[in-house]
Parts: sequence; C-alpha cells; structure tokens
Amino acid sequence: MNFFKLSFFAVLFVFTSIVILNIYFLSSKSNFINPSSQHNDFVNQLNFALASGGFKPIDVKLRQYQNEIDINLKIEDKPQTIIFSTQKNPFWQVSSLQKIQKLAKIRDKHVNLIDLSQNLPYATLQDN
Repeated sequence: MNFFKLSFFAVLFVFTSIVILNIYFLSSKSNFINPSSQHNDFVNQLNFALASGGFKPIDVKLRQYQNEIDINLKIEDKPQTIIFSTQKNPFWQVSSLQKIQKLAKIRDKHVNLIDLSQNLPYATLQDN
C-alpha cells in the first residue's frame, strides 16, 4: 500500500511539473524575435528602392518598437538623416525623398532631416 501511495504522488508530481513547465515555456515564446519577419522583407524592398533611386546608405538603424528605420545618407559630402516608416510602401517613400531632394537643390538648401514616417512628411532645411 505504501508503494502505491508513493508512486501515485510521484506520478502526480511529475505530471503537474510537466504541465507547469509547458505553460511557462509556451507563454514565454511570444517574446522571442523571429528572424524571418516582415521587417526583413521591408528592408530588402527599401534597399532595392534606394539603389534604384541612386541613394547609398551609410548607416541603417532599425527601431522595431516604433515601426521606423533610420538611414544616414551622404549627399554632396553632407550627412542627412532619413526616417522611413515600415508601415508604408518603400518605393513611395523613396519617391518622396527624391522630390524633397530635388526641391532642396532648386532652392539651394541642404536637407538635415527628412521624416517620412508620419502622415505628413517633413524635412528640415538649412542654407548652403
């Protein structure tokens, strides 16, 4: 009888331990970063759009929590920071970037920062 009670409690303990560990590890898996995400596809599309637009990024920073990508460009030996949104089409954003660069060149200004991540993109300009 003692052996039966001891084996019953041992099986019960092992079973509850497995259930608790399984619940713990399944709930913590949502915090892992998946290497094949939407951002990888977006970054590839953005790189292609920038290359087809004639831009060569110097530094790229992915801020996943804000759905933004910061890129530093050097145009005419002057650094520029461009913020892209991962929620918008990268080709449209590069097209907007080209229009802003063209407008700045016409007005003989230098662009310091371009933020394309918001609904109304903006740029900060300074005189050459």
